[in-house]
Amino acid sequence: MTKQECLSFEKLTLSTMLEVYKSCDPPSFYVMNRTQEIERQLEELETELGRLSGRANLGEDYWFVMYCVTKGFYAYPCEESSNASADSRFESGNYYLTKEAAQKRADRINLDFKIEKWQRESDPDFVPDWNDCAQRKFFFYISSESWELVVGSCDQNPGIDYYFSSREIIEKFISELGDEVKKVMFGVGV
Repeated sequence: MTKQECLSFEKLTLSTMLEVYKSCDPPSFYVMNRTQEIERQLEELETELGRLSGRANLGEDYWFVMYCVTKGFYAYPCEESSNASADSRFESGNYYLTKEAAQKRADRINLDFKIEKWQRESDPDFVPDWNDCAQRKFFFYISSESWELVVGSCDQNPGIDYYFSSREIIEKFISELGDEVKKVMFGVGV
């Protein structure tokens, strides 16, 4: 059994015990104390199960990435209420337990759009042709030694997100957006 399954079973057991204790009429001092203890344990289990599932508990805040025409994408808070909107955000992966995690994703989305816009304006006619081995495709990656962006080239697709038509164009790109790319994509200079 996974930890989540064990905790779910424990929750079911405690919930059943709580129902039995609450049905006692009149409740004894022991029953009242035990009822309070079980309720406390159930709250702790709910919190732990929420964390294991990746969801906030009811009433707690979570964050998702939202778009605004004046701000771009940004982290937006919301209170967990287990409604259709929260379920949809969770299922789609747009659900974060911290503002920092949501903002990191929003920053990456904003950067991706900025890079795509830069490419449309600065390298508009370039489309990588993976059937053309003579066509060089230039890309950037981070050096693990210097933590600087480095230019690479290939004729086969190594699974990189962005390609450029020439060394000159990608070097111009790095000079204009390199610091932001290092920070957002690679966490360098944070």
